[in-house]
Amino acid sequence: MEIKEIYGTSDLYIAAWLLLKGSQLQNMDRSDVRRSEFMFSDWRHEPDIVRPSICGPATVNTADYVYCVNIQSK
Repeated sequence: MEIKEIYGTSDLYIAAWLLLKGSQLQNMDRSDVRRSEFMFSDWRHEPDIVRPSICGPATVNTADYVYCVNIQSK
């Protein structure tokens, strides 16, 4: 049986970035009204995929990014 690594974040913008970069959203936990937890399966990317979205130059299609943010915030 293969064990997949899970990456979880409550940061909406990092979750949108990960979706744009091809990560698979496994689950969203909305049990806390003030905070959602986004869980990504098949996490094989190392933190290097998250780093540019936080503290570096990141290029992305703006319309796609806004779309990912909007669908996750509903």
